Amino acid sequence: MTYNQSILNDIRDNPEKTMRRLYKEFRKGFMSWTSHRFGIDKEDSKDIFQETMVAFFVNAISGRLTKLTSTKAYIYAIGRNKILNFLEGNSKIVSMELVNELRVEIHDNTIIESISLNHRQQIIADAIGKLGENCQKLLKLLFFERFSHEAIAQRLNYSNAESSRTMRRRCLNNLEKMLDPDSL
Repeated sequence: MTYNQSILNDIRDNPEKTMRRLYKEFRKGFMSWTSHRFGIDKEDSKDIFQETMVAFFVNAISGRLTKLTSTKAYIYAIGRNKILNFLEGNSKIVSMELVNELRVEIHDNTIIESISLNHRQQIIADAIGKLGENCQKLLKLLFFERFSHEAIAQRLNYSNAESSRTMRRRCLNNLEKMLDPDSL
């Protein structure tokens, strides 16, 4: 079994420990890449990395990701999608050349995934259902309806986009605690 395939098994067997290890392993390089390559500031880089790792985690434990040839390439491919969404949704002026370049990279790195509902997906769905109503609304708007933090702040009557980001971090931390295998 390859290193990358063993990561998938490790995520399924001990998700919390494995994700903490992967988070530490890729965080610094990913944030440096987003900063230098795309000019994204530290706070937004943290947010994008966290969203990227959540997407990776969900794909891995849900069974959508069944074969992994390069963990780094897969995480960075998800990251490119998140960066594109961020740049397109951000009010800052962004070079269309950069956005088009990202689109080409995303298209070239598209991974065909099969979706199958399984036990771990149900665990995640149940955990999200146990979150408070505000967290459920925020996560739905952010991850499923792709609202920006600014739009979420307006929709949920938060004072500003930073309040939305703070609430997102709290919600994801609560979700992570619920997904701890020892507390299930």
